[in-house]
Amino acid sequence: MPRQFKVSLEGAVASFDAAVRNLITKLAPTVTYSGIELRPTPNTEQAFENMAYQVSGFFLGMPQMPNSRKHTENVYLIGLLNGVVAERTAQLKSYATEVSYCRMQNLSNQYGEQKAIAGYHFDFESTSSKINHPIFHVQQSIRAGERFFEFNTNFSLPEFPFDHPEIRTLRIPTPQMDIFSAIVMILADHIVPPDGSSEPFLEFLSVVDQTLLPISFDDSPINVPNKFLSAHPIHIHDWYPTRFPI
Repeated sequence: MPRQFKVSLEGAVASFDAAVRNLITKLAPTVTYSGIELRPTPNTEQAFENMAYQVSGFFLGMPQMPNSRKHTENVYLIGLLNGVVAERTAQLKSYATEVSYCRMQNLSNQYGEQKAIAGYHFDFESTSSKINHPIFHVQQSIRAGERFFEFNTNFSLPEFPFDHPEIRTLRIPTPQMDIFSAIVMILADHIVPPDGSSEPFLEFLSVVDQTLLPISFDDSPINVPNKFLSAHPIHIHDWYPTRFPI
């Protein structure tokens, strides 16, 4: 069973990465995308009922917003995916995603001096003791990228402002924001023009629909409302309009 999840996850990552690179080629060809890297967590070999992976990736030279000439943004992601294969389908049991937005100080060296300007921690509430936590949520965390740089020492450690004001108790409800969905969000925010042709992005969403892994609440200690399961579109690709208004 663990082997089946590994194969399914690797296949999803390969298809997803190909779709991301295709969209970047069409809309922002100068942007560098690393692809999603998978690392088994230390206890994976012993956890035969589950397979846990550390996942990471990055974008270099992102425009500050679609159509911007300022390609100053580097975005780093690191997180965890824990999953199983049930009924021949790969499913997630839990996830965590950290996204760090950094601004390059020297555009001639994308790996060099940079400053963290925003950070977020996306999480899944998997315990039964925190009734005030949304099932899927995000919190501010300017230092969200630190774990990424612990594993990727070829990058210069960004400047993390210690006096950055944040409300650490704020939890904003979100869709299921594993690393796949976080990357969709980053692409939409930075390279998809809001008033241009919608076709490349719509084609991209259609392709990644086949690669996003569903989350399973089977055996979960939390009481997930039936309304949430039946009516809530938990994958991010369902959160974008399908066409421009006529």
